Amino acid sequence: MVNQHYVIQKRLAQFALKHREIHHISKSAMESIVNDMREIMIMSQNAFAQSLLNRIPTTSNFQIENTVDSCEVLLNDMFNTIKSARQLKRFCIQHMQMIVPRECILHTSFHNHKRIRASFCYVSILESLRHFLSHHDVGAEVIRNARKPCSSALFDYRDGSAFKDHPLFGVDSMAIRLHFYVDDFEVCNPIGSQRAVHELMSVYFVVGNVHPKYWSQSSGIHLALLARTQPVKNYGLEKILEPLIADLKVLESDGICVQSCDSEYRVRGSLATISADNLGSHQVGGFRQTFSSGKMCRFCMIDFENLSQHVTEEHCVLRTADRHASHLDGISVDPTLCSTYGVKNASPFNELTYFSVTESLPPDAMHDILEGLCPINVCFVLQCLIKSGKLTAKRFNEKLDLFAFSQSDMATKPPHVPDDIASRGKLACSASQNWCLFRNLPFCGRHCGL
Repeated sequence: MVNQHYVIQKRLAQFALKHREIHHISKSAMESIVNDMREIMIMSQNAFAQSLLNRIPTTSNFQIENTVDSCEVLLNDMFNTIKSARQLKRFCIQHMQMIVPRECILHTSFHNHKRIRASFCYVSILESLRHFLSHHDVGAEVIRNARKPCSSALFDYRDGSAFKDHPLFGVDSMAIRLHFYVDDFEVCNPIGSQRAVHELMSVYFVVGNVHPKYWSQSSGIHLALLARTQPVKNYGLEKILEPLIADLKVLESDGICVQSCDSEYRVRGSLATISADNLGSHQVGGFRQTFSSGKMCRFCMIDFENLSQHVTEEHCVLRTADRHASHLDGISVDPTLCSTYGVKNASPFNELTYFSVTESLPPDAMHDILEGLCPINVCFVLQCLIKSGKLTAKRFNEKLDLFAFSQSDMATKPPHVPDDIASRGKLACSASQNWCLFRNLPFCGRHCGL
């Protein structure tokens, strides 16, 4: 009975959390919902008691009333644990391994007799990893992935030379690989007068020791840091990333103890990659954040003026760890060399033992391909077909509505192309819609009779 009581409490807490997350309800609204749920369950048990009395006449009213009273006490005990947001938070911390974000104060000032704090929130990656790896299925997946041999084809990070030559991952197959994602997003209207006021910089991470098919699931994506972009500009990226880098140092040197499958073991780990758009990657790596002049690439030393003349990296001077270190030494002596080398400052992550900006800042497929090359190429193909008279935007939209997309593509079905597509540079679609249209374009073309 006690176990069932705890299971019901946990389910109620999960329901309350999900309801608050979806509807962003207030404290009073949450209490109202909890009270309504309690009243519905009491009414249900009273109806059940009356039905039981009608079907079993030998049962006394006294026995029924005692049963109902005991159930009502049990219901009150269960609902009291999540009656308010504070109680819900306490229950999640005690019983659901909730990790409370830590507010890091950067500066405190007073304006109009009000205290104003510049701060950011950090969620300990050590605690997140400890709880995540303690799940039996996750621990088994990590062990299974460690035993799986690397493939000669490139399926994920393990199959590349960066993993095989890594001083930690290439030696210790159980070492935890963290793949970070850094991006800025606007929580309010991105085109209004108050744009950028509530813009946030976010840092997420996934554990690379599980199969890549789990990387896109929300249960496998963990939040590490949230900060307003204005404090990032005012106090510097180094100050914002300070607690994160401190935990990464501990993970590299001492590791963490994990309890899984009735056993305890210690694992070490490190940062494998940081994915971001070009602006974010250059900011994290300490490179120039200008892409229309000078040295504008974090992979090679090519100039913007010569960009159209080189299409392969064999014609470029690639950045290496030693060359990048010499560039940092040069700008420390003469800051005017920043434009010459395309480097502004050292990356905050250079404090880590196993991180290198020349190898750990890969291109982001979503920004560079799905939101870059894909819509441009698709738009160019459609423009050529329309200008040649073989297709019209109206006909393509009609056939697009009739096209039988697969079940997995229904949620990312591309929208209609605009009537003035012939004069546009690219399509206005999301990354997933661009990917869906790019893959299905040959079949859509055949459906159009091309």
